[in-house]
Amino acid sequence: MSVLIGIDYSMTSPGVTVFSGDMANPMIADFTFHFITSKKKLIGKFLKGKIVGHEYPEWKTPEERFDLLSEWAVSVIPGAADKVILEGYAFGAKGSALFQIGENTGVLKNKLYHESIKIKTVAPTSVKKHATGSGRASKDDMYDAFYESTGINLCSVLDVTKKDSNPVSDIVDSYFICLSAF
Repeated sequence: MSVLIGIDYSMTSPGVTVFSGDMANPMIADFTFHFITSKKKLIGKFLKGKIVGHEYPEWKTPEERFDLLSEWAVSVIPGAADKVILEGYAFGAKGSALFQIGENTGVLKNKLYHESIKIKTVAPTSVKKHATGSGRASKDDMYDAFYESTGINLCSVLDVTKKDSNPVSDIVDSYFICLSAF
């Protein structure tokens, strides 16, 4: 049995998918989805604990924020994890945000390294292509592919209206980041 982790890592709404099962047959695997949110109605367990909303931690400095986010990500990774798959940088950010994204991800990678967890990075376009057949897929396309693959209507489960809003798109992306390891 393999344990793989897909992380859609960001400073505002990271999402983590935990896969436990046989890589030869991912359709009968066990998936758990985690995300961070500041929306009170989304904190808690949904779908019999398969989806877990964690409260966004309070922070005072960017360094504390990066530390808290990476601590959270590491805390939801089971000790038996074989590999963590991270989405590579999209390079759409501008100015100081680009550096903060890099610093934030660097802190996570450092913590994973110290936990002896193997890291694989995949390009955003390859995640989209794996999910939909097109590297230029929209958030709606990704959501539809997630629904087709899992049968989970995230908007209904989380009682949100937009497919492309946080944490819905973060869960969807982390799921396909995880599956990109296959």
